[in-house]
Amino acid sequence: MRVEQHDSALAWENMAVLMTLQASQGLIGPDVAGMSVQVTNDEITIHVCLRAYTEAAVEDMDDLVFELEALLAGVVIPMPQVTVVPYVGPHDARWPGYGHRRIFTAHDGAPTGDES
Repeated sequence: MRVEQHDSALAWENMAVLMTLQASQGLIGPDVAGMSVQVTNDEITIHVCLRAYTEAAVEDMDDLVFELEALLAGVVIPMPQVTVVPYVGPHDARWPGYGHRRIFTAHDGAPTGDES
């Protein structure tokens, strides 16, 4: 199946988000507090909110780009640019990825009140 990015903006955005989610499987380590996807006609920007900027997190982000590009290759024509934007801090409104399509948000470990 080949997909032209220009067929439908919403269909392209949904496909890009789902492919990014698929590519991220096994690559969301303990330093990641959140991940969101921003899609334009020719670029997929992955916003990664980190608790700490570590070597392992950098390796996972590099692997994510590789995996996503492998999924897109030959399927999406033309191939979009894939960019990762890391941010160290809380996953609140200050995070540049806050207003985009979130595919992961870490639980902060705070009690929910349901514990006995």
